[in-house]
Amino acid sequence: MGMALWALLLWQWHTVVSQPVEVQLEQIKKDVAQKMLSQDALKKEFSAMLETEKEKMKEQIMAKVDEKITARAKEEEKSRDALSKQVQELESTLAKQKKEHEAAVTALKSSLAEQTAEIAKALDLYQRSLSQHRDEAANNLELHKKELAEHKETSSKGLEAQTKAL
Repeated sequence: MGMALWALLLWQWHTVVSQPVEVQLEQIKKDVAQKMLSQDALKKEFSAMLETEKEKMKEQIMAKVDEKITARAKEEEKSRDALSKQVQELESTLAKQKKEHEAAVTALKSSLAEQTAEIAKALDLYQRSLSQHRDEAANNLELHKKELAEHKETSSKGLEAQTKAL
């Protein structure tokens, strides 16, 4: 019991001293019971107020937590969006580079095919030219052999004629 309760009880005791002891005792019991009820009511009221404040604080804390969670989620969403955009840009760049490389490879293959065809033509022409030169050289050799044989024959007939003439 608080100090105020004792003071009140003491005051009431002085005011009822003139009454018989049983009445005084009964009155004191009633006053104490009334004060106890009053204290219980105050306790309940304070408990209810504390509970209300506790709930308000809990709600405020939960609201702040929700705000932080929402802010964090928004940041993560922005981050995911930025990463997604970067991925799309990289995929686009990669696709573009792939097309460029494919075009370059196709052009290179085409160029190599043309060069191979030109080299094949050049080799064929060179081979024909060599064959033609060989044939001409063989013909010329035959002609020279015939000419030499004719010259020998002519020279030997001329030598024979000179030898006879001498």
